[in-house]
Amino acid sequence: MRGVYLAILLAVLASGCTRQQPGHPVQLAVVSPNGEPLGRVGDATACEELLGNWFSRADRDHDGRLSEAEWLADSDTWFGRADADHDGFVTVSELTLLRRSLEPAGSGQPQGNSPGNPRDTRSRTVIDRSPDPVMAADTNLDFRVSAAEARLLSERRYALKARDGAVERGAVLSDCRRY
Repeated sequence: MRGVYLAILLAVLASGCTRQQPGHPVQLAVVSPNGEPLGRVGDATACEELLGNWFSRADRDHDGRLSEAEWLADSDTWFGRADADHDGFVTVSELTLLRRSLEPAGSGQPQGNSPGNPRDTRSRTVIDRSPDPVMAADTNLDFRVSAAEARLLSERRYALKARDGAVERGAVLSDCRRY
């Protein structure tokens, strides 16, 4: 008898985990390879559009490839924006304030309504459990990221994506496969 209850419980849990509530499209946050939030999307096409726009901005010589200098210039620009008090470090507080200011109006998590409420038409945002793309650079674990730490992480990310001395657009857009 316990086996029957266990099977029913597993079936209920599985259906609850995979079923999307009507009127609640799932959206995932898209960030540039250097950690800049670009927006929230629900499919690969929208993700590719956001990352493609970022790529075009970062590709300063418009040759369709990102050199290491272009990649690092984008990283330095993003770090400068995130370092609100210009002390050479980015903290969680600075990142939180900046990310909130970049968030489109009305794009946050639904509040005050349960996910099953059919009148709540706002989208659900899936929480990404991967390390924060900026704070992951905090190698000395002092809860802040220095310009040198950010640069080192950006260099590593560039090395992972670069082929033949540059990062191609497709290598960046391939990050959209998870959608």
